[in-house]
Amino acid sequence: MKRWERKLDDMIKTDTSNYSNVNKPKILAVDFDGTLVQNKFPDIGELNVYLFELIKSLKKSGVKVILWTCRTDYEDGPKYLTDAINFCSENGLVFDAVNDNIEDVKQSFGKNPRKILADWYLDDKNIDIATCEMVQTICGKEQRN
Repeated sequence: MKRWERKLDDMIKTDTSNYSNVNKPKILAVDFDGTLVQNKFPDIGELNVYLFELIKSLKKSGVKVILWTCRTDYEDGPKYLTDAINFCSENGLVFDAVNDNIEDVKQSFGKNPRKILADWYLDDKNIDIATCEMVQTICGKEQRN
């Protein structure tokens, strides 16, 4: 198991965020290109087998999964989003929502908030707070030199 895979497993198992009601399901929002598959947009890249298996396991344990992607379908053109959804489904991953909040979230807010609400956001472009602090420290040192 790679270091980032262990870190991801540990993060999900030990998460203590409390903005979700205890009786509500945990929610994972996951990107497609560069995360679930290699980034080959507009084509579909090679499957990230580790993440697919992890997310399928999380779904079995009750975690709700949202596909959170920039892919879209064009009325008279390519169906990039549909292709991604179908690819995932063919590989055993069916989403609880796509670029939208799950119904529990909509009900608890009384409407659909603009932001996708999740306990975890998994994206190849993501930077966590610790990384931001590290970048700030490095940049600050470079500016002083």
